Amino acid sequence: MDAACASAAVREMVAGSPRYFPCGGPTEHAAWCRTFAETVRHFYPETHALMEEIGATSTEGLAPIFARFFVTVLPHECVRRIFDMYLCEGYKVLFRFGLALIASFKSEMKNMQITDVLTWWGVVRSLAYAPAFDFELLQKKAYERFLGRRLGRRRRLPGRRHLARALKLNETWPR
Repeated sequence: MDAACASAAVREMVAGSPRYFPCGGPTEHAAWCRTFAETVRHFYPETHALMEEIGATSTEGLAPIFARFFVTVLPHECVRRIFDMYLCEGYKVLFRFGLALIASFKSEMKNMQITDVLTWWGVVRSLAYAPAFDFELLQKKAYERFLGRRLGRRRRLPGRRHLARALKLNETWPR
């Protein structure tokens, strides 16, 4: 997909147009956020505790991933590449890259005194816009770590059926 079409589609998604919104509506958005929060708790319990303390696991706290499609957090070129992957693979890409972002920056985030969700995403944004940020490494982490293709006993990102079941169960989660 060329840059203009991808940018227009992402702009419509960020604006909340029901035609383009990836999760369908507010109930589905809340279910996605709850499922993502549970997945973060599964992979990174300490980071999840910090995120929950500052409100980064709420529907508003996870808006940069699920409502704004990483537009407020990552450089434009990275968002376009994630969007291309999203068009091919679906919503699981959002989970993969969300977890990869948290995995990439969790050590820096734990050392900082972060007290609210805006500061949390501001720090993620500043780290993502730093010259040392490597999208290829983030992509590798998103796919190698959470596909379980590495040797050893790493935990895998749940499969589509498990995620679909978790999303269905979390549709009743209060906003």
